[in-house]
Amino acid sequence: MASKGKALVLSSCSTSGNSHELNNQEGPLWKHVKKLDLPTTGKRGGGNRPWVCNFCGTQYIGTYYRVKGHLLKTEGTGISACKKVDADMLKVLQKLQDDFESKKKNATLSTILSFSNDEPNKKRKGDSGTQGQSKTTSREDLDRKIGRLFFSASLPFNLARNPYWKDLVTSLANSNLQGYVPPSSEKLRTTILKEERNYVDKLLEYKKFSWEENGVSIVCDGWIDNQRHPLINFFAVSIKGPIFLKVVDASGEYKNPTYMKNLFAEIVKEVGPNKVVQLITDNDMVYRTAGLSLEDEFPHIYWTPCVAHTLKLVVKTICSPPSKEQNPKANELCAWIGDLEKDAQLIINFVLNHHDALSLYNRYSNVKMLKIGETRFTSMILMITHIKLVRDSLVQMVADADWSFYRSDDEEKSQTIKKCVLDDLWWDKVDYFLEFTGPIWEMLKLIDVDEPMLHRVYEMWDNMVEKIQGIIFRHEKKDHLVDSSNFFDYIQSILVDAWKKSNTPLHCAAHSLIPMYYGKKWLSSRAGRVPPHQDSEISKHRSAYLSRVYSDTEHFHQVQEEFARFVTGVGLVGGIEAIKARDEVEPITWWVLHGASVPLLQRLALRLLAQPVTLSSRERNWSKHSQIQTIRKNKLSTSRAEDLVYVRHNLRLITKGDEKCREGASKFWDMDVEEFDIEGEPELNALNMNVDESTLPSFTHMDYNGENGGKNEEIEEVAF
Repeated sequence: MASKGKALVLSSCSTSGNSHELNNQEGPLWKHVKKLDLPTTGKRGGGNRPWVCNFCGTQYIGTYYRVKGHLLKTEGTGISACKKVDADMLKVLQKLQDDFESKKKNATLSTILSFSNDEPNKKRKGDSGTQGQSKTTSREDLDRKIGRLFFSASLPFNLARNPYWKDLVTSLANSNLQGYVPPSSEKLRTTILKEERNYVDKLLEYKKFSWEENGVSIVCDGWIDNQRHPLINFFAVSIKGPIFLKVVDASGEYKNPTYMKNLFAEIVKEVGPNKVVQLITDNDMVYRTAGLSLEDEFPHIYWTPCVAHTLKLVVKTICSPPSKEQNPKANELCAWIGDLEKDAQLIINFVLNHHDALSLYNRYSNVKMLKIGETRFTSMILMITHIKLVRDSLVQMVADADWSFYRSDDEEKSQTIKKCVLDDLWWDKVDYFLEFTGPIWEMLKLIDVDEPMLHRVYEMWDNMVEKIQGIIFRHEKKDHLVDSSNFFDYIQSILVDAWKKSNTPLHCAAHSLIPMYYGKKWLSSRAGRVPPHQDSEISKHRSAYLSRVYSDTEHFHQVQEEFARFVTGVGLVGGIEAIKARDEVEPITWWVLHGASVPLLQRLALRLLAQPVTLSSRERNWSKHSQIQTIRKNKLSTSRAEDLVYVRHNLRLITKGDEKCREGASKFWDMDVEEFDIEGEPELNALNMNVDESTLPSFTHMDYNGENGGKNEEIEEVAF
């Protein structure tokens, strides 16, 4: 009955082509037996027929199933094994049967897909029609089959942007492979995964090659996954780009500074202590303590807090004014910011939580109302920016006659929203808030990139404070040379306090090695500017850094002397071309071209001017790290799980450096946009602008509560 059932299934699918030719009557092992005539009387069961084995000469009655069992010596088939088939012949026969099964599988699948694609009016072979129409139909069939894969497996539509997907399809289309069978799930997670890891390692060799000359920064960040496991990921970031190193499950230990310090030391030793310039983490107190302890073991390596994280904490402090009991003066100055946040949050929540309100909003707006994750970092800036973007739509919404419906449903909230939206003074507050926080946001976007920024932070921070001062004094109609501003003094105190906690000798040393800061063009561009060697704070920190990196007296004096020659322009570093190039070329290029006469300082400059200052662009990879949960569900071995995470992250990082993958059809390919119901390019562009703080899936971030003296007691939800 089972054989008959199989025959019926194949028959129903064999509407055309190869499946009929590849049925069991054409099995390759029939050639190694002699078929006898069917009996003319009595029972003639479905596929049963008499046959004689060509090897042993024994006669049997049965189907091809028994032929296989006899010749291939398969147990449990109800027939004895052929004793005349030796090991070598058994391999030959098995190979014939395996090839046959593979072709039959492909033919059956092909006819099933062709049958499901079949249309009543579709032209068939031999029908009239042009060659162009045939090609078009073929492409449409392939498109539908691709769609069927996406639909049946619930694959995200954004996968179609993936450059590796396009490479696969193009390779298959241009391939001459006949009878190709995709790898099994077992082969994918074993052989191919291991081969891909080796391939990725080879691709990353060119990045690692630069570590010796240009140095490398170890970037570390911790998250709590959906299963409440504290995970810590490590990246090595150099001038050639980031490399994902590993992820560590720190369950039970992530609040232990000693454990973290030993973990940091282990990573440093794996990379190579002499190649590492700095360790970057966020401002978590456990990280701070562990990082400073690491400096005791490796004096030339500095722990530096992520500058982007520091700026976000600045915004958090500004947008969360203290209570009257804590600081009455600060509360009075910044209470309007808290009120503005509450109003904006009310508008967004009301629209999103009321179906009729959302329908009314959508009537006047093509921009979707985005719910910003409550990260307590830069979420307020994003929220207020979005509110301003849809201002006209909000005004039309509350002015619509249908808005009166909410007087009975939620009168107080609807009236508050209408009052805010129609109040020009409220919008003036929106503009002022975005204006004076603008320099912070601009600096955050500038430094939050996979590019060297260590040498630019000092100057950028000064410029940011100066811009904020100008905006506040202009708003208050005051002259900063003769007047004072209590509001600016409060904002400045927050910025200065954050800088003191973030500034290290490493920042000052890198700042001192920028040739432009010693040129006339830069010095004369603004009153009061002095070269770095004349700034007491910078000079103090630079000397402290040099004394740690060059612990032996001879090298310390040599590098100090070379720095003096660089500053005063003595020798080749003071040549006509070198002086001219100070204002014209990038710092690292200048040192490559003109620094040979000061070799120690040149080597130092090539290392310091190649380092990043943030880990936020690495944080975005945690939106992909929800796969850890899937890994656990699939019960992959630890080594396979590590290989999968390693390959996944590094393939994404490799393509990030490819211009073709950042523009065109592959743009946004590595963003999990399916969570947002986002369909068009404008929404994707808006999301990309806010990628670290928007409504992407949340994980719990092990954050540091600065107001509690740095105790790691606060668990803060962070959505990128």
